Amino acid sequence: MSKYIRVYICVLTAIVVCMTFVSPYIASGQTIEHITVHGLHSMKQDEFLELLGLKIHDELDPVSVRHGIKRTYLTDRFENIIVLQDDHDPNSIVIKVIEKYVIDRIVAVGTENIRKKDILYQFSIKEKDLFEERRLEAALRALERNLAEMGYPDTRVSKSVERNDKKHSVKIRLIVDEGTPLIIKKINVHGLEDQNEIDRALIILDVYTGDIFNGNKIREKLRELRMRYKEDGYYNPDVGPFDYRDGVLTLHIDFGKLLVVKFKGNTYFPASRLREETLFKDVESIDNEVVEEASARIVTLYRETGFAFAQVAPVIKEEKESAEVVFFIFEGNQVYIDKINISGNSIDDELIRDILSIKEGEYFNPDNIDSYRKIMREFYYALGYHDVVIGEIKYEYDSMKTGADIFITISEGSHTLIGEIFFNGNEIISDQEIGDAIRLAPLSHYNEISISDARYSIIDLYKQKGYLDVTVKIERRISNNRVYLEFNISEGSQYYFGHTIVRGNRDVKQRVISRELVNEKGEPFNMMLLRQNTQKLHKLGLFSSVNFKVVDDVDNQKSVVLDVKESKAGSVKFGAGYGDYEKLRGFIDVSYRNFFGMNRHGQARIELTTISEKYIVSAYEPWLYYFSGAYSPLSLRVGGLFERRTEKNIDTGETRYKTQRYGVGTNLELNFAERIKGEMLYSLSQNKTTDVQPDVVLSKEDVGTLLISAITPSLIYDSRNNPYNPQKGILAGLSIEIASKYIGSETDYIKYEFKSGYYHGLFKGLVMAVSLRAGMAQGHEDTEELPLIKRFFLGGRNTVRGYVQDSLGPKGDNRDPTGGNVFLMHNLELRAHVWKSLGLVTFLDGGNVWLTRDEVYLKDYKFTVGAGLRYTTPVGPFRLDYGYKLDREEGETEGEIHFSIGHAF
Repeated sequence: MSKYIRVYICVLTAIVVCMTFVSPYIASGQTIEHITVHGLHSMKQDEFLELLGLKIHDELDPVSVRHGIKRTYLTDRFENIIVLQDDHDPNSIVIKVIEKYVIDRIVAVGTENIRKKDILYQFSIKEKDLFEERRLEAALRALERNLAEMGYPDTRVSKSVERNDKKHSVKIRLIVDEGTPLIIKKINVHGLEDQNEIDRALIILDVYTGDIFNGNKIREKLRELRMRYKEDGYYNPDVGPFDYRDGVLTLHIDFGKLLVVKFKGNTYFPASRLREETLFKDVESIDNEVVEEASARIVTLYRETGFAFAQVAPVIKEEKESAEVVFFIFEGNQVYIDKINISGNSIDDELIRDILSIKEGEYFNPDNIDSYRKIMREFYYALGYHDVVIGEIKYEYDSMKTGADIFITISEGSHTLIGEIFFNGNEIISDQEIGDAIRLAPLSHYNEISISDARYSIIDLYKQKGYLDVTVKIERRISNNRVYLEFNISEGSQYYFGHTIVRGNRDVKQRVISRELVNEKGEPFNMMLLRQNTQKLHKLGLFSSVNFKVVDDVDNQKSVVLDVKESKAGSVKFGAGYGDYEKLRGFIDVSYRNFFGMNRHGQARIELTTISEKYIVSAYEPWLYYFSGAYSPLSLRVGGLFERRTEKNIDTGETRYKTQRYGVGTNLELNFAERIKGEMLYSLSQNKTTDVQPDVVLSKEDVGTLLISAITPSLIYDSRNNPYNPQKGILAGLSIEIASKYIGSETDYIKYEFKSGYYHGLFKGLVMAVSLRAGMAQGHEDTEELPLIKRFFLGGRNTVRGYVQDSLGPKGDNRDPTGGNVFLMHNLELRAHVWKSLGLVTFLDGGNVWLTRDEVYLKDYKFTVGAGLRYTTPVGPFRLDYGYKLDREEGETEGEIHFSIGHAF
């Protein structure tokens, strides 16, 4: 192509783009009375016009239309947008849109040896991408190059594109002609002489004669082989490169020298711990510099544990096929801090010790002495002592060289405080509001860190109100140990939120995203609100990534381009386990969370154990109704279930009773605040109870079929940092279940339940968890005793460990638990992370069940103590607990073993 033709094409393209933005036939000053849009598929017309900036009864402005079209192009959905005035009615606007098609499906045909999923993986264009013809040819050529690397150099890929105008989508068919693949006919390995070693290397490389030559796979496997050699103790193994010619694959493999590391004289640390400090696996050669570094790290390790006189002498011995490094270690005495002597200070000695993180009786490390001076100087500067002098910090050993005294001498000098604080140039924000934000006050300690923080606090305060160009300069005047501060503020212009431009959503509707946004067009621009948007969109579970960027718009507006990447909406989960009560158990769960593109959820779940089966279906509407000013919309959850269960005596295996339940329910949810949620549940269930042991029966409702209709309002507070494995926070909830004949129930009762959990990290790897639960129920109208299926039971892995399932509380004549109307219980756990996925727990549980509230006596409260193991799995922590009874009665076991999945609370 000649230079003149290329110039002509560029000029023509520029003309077309300019015409695309806005037609030259639009005249300004006309009032828009009617708008017609042709060719719009991917969004609703009102959303499109809002983004375009056109409204009925607005005055038509060509400049505004041009900006609107540019803005709309940022959605990346449109090939062309043309805005015209109707030839017969200048007050009518006609908008012609050409949208990009969405790639609905990509299929590969014609393959014999290459897996189709490998072709689709190597193809850079993916399903749900927007279709662009110009990208297709480049993607096909790149695919051919990738397949050539996989051993198919003659592969040619063509394509056919099927358009579906109704769905505005395309199907891409990749037509693959594989050609003749490269076959490995012979493998030569240079560098290894032992045939067993050659065979071992080829097994790791997973390459054999007759295979198709795949260069990418061989490179990856060679890296894996090199790491294997390093793990076996060889340093700097020479693995690769490789060569393939005429069917012959030639590999170069030399595992180098075997490195032997030995330690002599060590008694406090084992060799395995010292070897971790050498880091020889990460180096390419063993020379004096590397060995000296390892020696220094070993010395540091010893000194951190009080071996102040520790010394290390390395010796290197090189041979033809191996190298040996021996570290001769002199540990010396372990030294402790005897006394810390501080002089010249007006600040409490204990505070200084805390700042230095040293205490009498702890290990003494002479390497830390120099750092103490720097820490002390910064501490005094922060308090306003700018003339402080920290003398040389000295230390003396006792005669046995097992103890050391530390001597710290301080000359504090004069104390500098903040005098008055002045603000200049602030017109929008008052002195009072700025003063509250910076947290500085006259006569507080002067230090530059606080002053710098105050400056940034002022800038943040202005930026939250849309003043993005604000600058703050500080002037200081010092007089008589007082610093007088002037904050000179240049406020700049105020910016406002423009449009939010969403791109990347294919299945999720635009309004699902828009309704989650906390900012509104026209309000002062605040970057913090954009971060809140990102968090809220992530919580929907519909997106694998959410990013934003800010672009300039008209009239001091900042528009936001929100890039989202959708995640898979459907999932299938299954699992199996074993519990001390249910024995074998398993589940399968199928869910989809974006029906009709509106974030509507559907779920079907099956749970099976040796004593029960449960089938559940549910649906969730997250945005049933929005109350103006509410924290979040009203959501609705509906569902149905069928459950069949056999309650057994865990010791004898005898059946206590059987239940069969059909139920439906609907639950309304509303978040009143970030951490406070209210719910209103209505449930209707038909319950059939059979094979009940005679001593368990307390009322006629305990046997036969019973219809229960109930409403349950509840209030929940949740500040946990992680709902599955909380390290801090509180979870508390109160619910009241009311069943009444007035709403169709065959039994009448009121049931109150309170549940709470408190989680607090004591220090890294140790969490204290406390739970308190209580409940009370009573019948009313004609119901004197609660039905068996609604009474409270305690005992087992999730309540009071050390007792078998449901065994606490009132019992019948045959010692079968009858349940009760009142319960109280607690759990106290210390959860310690030990190593990787392994944890330990100690616990103190307690509780009991009483038949009525008049029978509640705390002397009947039962306590258990115990310990357990935790192992983290993808479906929750595996639990193995042993609980020991502290209030064992005659005939009871000393304790019980429990195992399950998930935390007890």
